[in-house]
Amino acid sequence: MTSRLSAGAALLVALGACTVGPDYHRPPVRVPDQWKEASPSDRELGADCWDRFKDARLSELIRKALGANQTIAQAAGRVAEAEALLRVAGAQQYPSVSLDPSANREKIFSGITSDATATRSIFRLPLSLSYEVDLWGRVRRTVEASRASYEASLADLALVKLGIASEVAQTWFMLLHVDLDRQLLRETVELRRQTRELVEKRLNNGVGSRLELAQSQVELSQAASDLEGLERTRALLEHALAQLTGEPAPEVSFPFRALDVAVPALPVLLPSALLERRPDVAEAERRMIAANAGIGAAEAAFYPTVNLGALVGATSVDVTHLFRRSNMIWGLGAAASQPLFAGGAIEGGADVAKAQYEETLAAYRQTVLVAFQEVEDALSSLTVLARQSEAQDQAVKAAREAMALARRRYEEGLASLLDLLDAQRSLIGTQRTASLIYRDRLLASVLLLRSLGGGWAAGSVPAEKTP
Repeated sequence: MTSRLSAGAALLVALGACTVGPDYHRPPVRVPDQWKEASPSDRELGADCWDRFKDARLSELIRKALGANQTIAQAAGRVAEAEALLRVAGAQQYPSVSLDPSANREKIFSGITSDATATRSIFRLPLSLSYEVDLWGRVRRTVEASRASYEASLADLALVKLGIASEVAQTWFMLLHVDLDRQLLRETVELRRQTRELVEKRLNNGVGSRLELAQSQVELSQAASDLEGLERTRALLEHALAQLTGEPAPEVSFPFRALDVAVPALPVLLPSALLERRPDVAEAERRMIAANAGIGAAEAAFYPTVNLGALVGATSVDVTHLFRRSNMIWGLGAAASQPLFAGGAIEGGADVAKAQYEETLAAYRQTVLVAFQEVEDALSSLTVLARQSEAQDQAVKAAREAMALARRRYEEGLASLLDLLDAQRSLIGTQRTASLIYRDRLLASVLLLRSLGGGWAAGSVPAEKTP
């Protein structure tokens, strides 16, 4: 008898090792020649990668946002939910045990042909056990899918954190650019004021005209108007930073500060491991793993299910005799169920699971393609902007010399006021364009950090000096 039980147990174990459905294998993706194919990972780099900009306030804002932003809190809630669902799925791997005590008072007939009745009490204390033998791996596939979904939620949390940190950096640099633009406009207002005084002085000396005075006043008023317009833009950026860092907008303000942030240097070579740091690639693969496991769980419905059950306890009409040996009850049993006809529901369920996998496969490949695109876009932008910055610096230098020459010629009566105003406009325009290019280089650096999943290896390249 013992040998038969052992053989039966061994058979159940052997059958339990069977798992239907395809095992997951990472699908091939097209990788550019200059990249080596890498395995996606969701390793979190933290906020320290943003220290490359050498801006302590920016690093402080990002750390604050990572701890207080409500979008991140929502993503953390989804992680907790996925973890709980994983525990729920994992519970199916173990037997279910329940204690179901009961006490009933009932009236029964004492015989079929008589009207005699009897009243009695029945007390029961059963302990029951039920267990689904996972012959075809339905439970294991379900747990596999839940685990992959949980890991996908972790990757999604890292992706949200990366997005918030990037948005904080971009908003901060735009605010600093507004401050730089405001500084340039203040210089412009002062330059326009000096020009107006010069025209007024020439008018008093009988050299100038009232038309020139009016023209100089128009330029002065326009510059002052542009300066005031920047205040609204700056307020909106402050409000955006407040929301990102979890603060009420009225309670956040930043003092004026010049834009003096370092533009991180461009890495010469990008190791393939950088793509592993992208949490969206990791999340897409985890979703694909979950869908692949779902195919096995759906295909397991084609096969019979086996449930084992056991019961032990006591029953008695007298509660004081409930635990007597003669009142003890027990039972063992097994039940099997084999679907024979379900109107195509089982086949449909398997087709749904396969279609969902194909959908996640396409999403994964698209995510990888977007990852390569974003990295290349950021690299191209930084390369072109660096060259554009050099050319614009030369333009600013030439415009400054032209403006000085035009002022001298106007003071000597060799040039008109329009010539002087044109030279001033040219200088102001080239200076503001240079500041825009500088801002765009910082924003492109943020995009590169984001596209690389948080940054490249610290210390691999030196930081570029601020122009």
